[in-house]
Amino acid sequence: MPAQQYHRRQEEINSAMGATTGRPPTALADGGTLRDGDSARRRYIWRSVTARDTAFAASSAFDDPTKEDMHQPSAPASSGDSLSGISLQASVTAKDLQASLTWYTQVLGFDIDQKFEREGVLRAVRIRAGSVALLLNQDDGKQGWERVKGQGLNLMITTAQNIDDIASRAKANGGTLESEPADMPWGARFFRLKDPDGILYTISSERRAPA
Repeated sequence: MPAQQYHRRQEEINSAMGATTGRPPTALADGGTLRDGDSARRRYIWRSVTARDTAFAASSAFDDPTKEDMHQPSAPASSGDSLSGISLQASVTAKDLQASLTWYTQVLGFDIDQKFEREGVLRAVRIRAGSVALLLNQDDGKQGWERVKGQGLNLMITTAQNIDDIASRAKANGGTLESEPADMPWGARFFRLKDPDGILYTISSERRAPA
């Protein structure tokens, strides 16, 4: 990792921890705070910042993955009014909920977390893959069954697992890859595929430390 990027991350983490701003520690939804010296929360923020930078790099490199400088994100906003998120969860509307559920569990390897029924009819399913959660909803057709979904949307899942093994399992279970696993200049390796409704997913490895 370039020294400038490393120091930027440290400054961002210190700011979130309340160590360098002079402001009170940032309150969390669980009632805790981000305090200087809290190593567990510091590691969590570091992983979050790393995942954000990896997602930026991968989404920017689709058209021209040869650009070496694309993984350098802009400086974070310093305004005290900026949103400070902890996680992002997505809800996906499926034309055929059961078919989509089969694809997510068999092709991608998600587990079923909870099913939601109304009047005995399955309406939604929450699925999980490690810390990643998705809510699959049955489309009611009010906006038209043939409308195009997922344009301009790319959801990235970062994993420490072997990317090639995941891609091979996906293909063995009927999945079609949009791109085969490939190494990126910033150290990640990823492949892409679409769900039955055309939602694009990027399955990416964690960024590798420079040799």
